[in-house]
Amino acid sequence: MSNKKILVVEDDADVRLGYRVLLRAHNYDTFFAADSVAAVSEARKQMPDLILLDLGLPAGDGFVVLERFQKNTLLGMIPVIVVSATVDTASVDRALLLGASGYVVKSAPVETVGAGVRSVLDGNVVRPIQRSASDTLHESEIEQFRKLRSLTPQQLNVLVMIAEGESNKAVASRLQITEATVKAHITAVLLKLGVQRRTQAAIIAQRALQLHVSIAPDALPDEVSPEKRP
Repeated sequence: MSNKKILVVEDDADVRLGYRVLLRAHNYDTFFAADSVAAVSEARKQMPDLILLDLGLPAGDGFVVLERFQKNTLLGMIPVIVVSATVDTASVDRALLLGASGYVVKSAPVETVGAGVRSVLDGNVVRPIQRSASDTLHESEIEQFRKLRSLTPQQLNVLVMIAEGESNKAVASRLQITEATVKAHITAVLLKLGVQRRTQAAIIAQRALQLHVSIAPDALPDEVSPEKRP
């Protein structure tokens, strides 16, 4: 049976060396990428069993790289552990909402990192032990955020405007569609999110936007903002 392959995305040479020693001690085949461009390229080349992704990458935010992994049909199936020098509620929540299977603090003992890798490879989700129960999002809320990304561009446009407090008439005017079409979009949004009222959908969208979680449909380019979508 072949060894598990781990891709480490980290720009610091000393940190890479530490990972090399740790992971090879556990018989993992280890590969490295030092920036966001190499991360995607190496992931496609190696198709690893797990990716350790540093958030503080040069020439590209780690969250952007994570989102690119998740939008790719093949790479999106690879579990990712986000590694960061800091731990805060918003960053942990955002990483998990974007599809990460774990979040590890760089200052954590090597045993903790190793245990996290093994746990995620076993199909579990790893969270920093520093987080209190009151800070942790409920799994149902995380699932609702992920459902937002199943919306079409026009459905997302409508939802964002509703979250901003716009009426059906105002939404129709801004999008140059009929109110009946707006209502049809709202009905579709409620069905996809599994809620019954537009206020519930608006609250979910507002919460996601507060956490700076991308709610763009997977088919859209990263740089397209809700205001610019057709």
